[in-house]
Amino acid sequence: MGFVISFLDPCLFMFYAGMKLLCALLVHFDDVLFTCSPLWSTDPLWKEFEWGEAWSIDEIEYTGRLIKRSVDTGIIRVTQQAFIQGLQVRTMTNARKVDKASLLTGAE
Repeated sequence: MGFVISFLDPCLFMFYAGMKLLCALLVHFDDVLFTCSPLWSTDPLWKEFEWGEAWSIDEIEYTGRLIKRSVDTGIIRVTQQAFIQGLQVRTMTNARKVDKASLLTGAE
């Protein structure tokens, strides 16, 4: 289909026309999230895969990230507050921190 895999995230696929990004597609297990320029037809995506119910929204939480699109400007903002709040902080004793050669345990 002509998508290029991102060097930063192997779950991010991008479609370019020359140097212009026309579509970005994120895959997470069986979920797909994509955004495309009005200059690019989504028909190839719909034809290539079997899809569940399709919908378009202006706000969604996706893998702990809140993604919001401004209806007025089209600007998309991504925040990670839910993701960060879900992180579990682990502590280590000072003696453990000094031992730089040892591998982490399952609890760490």
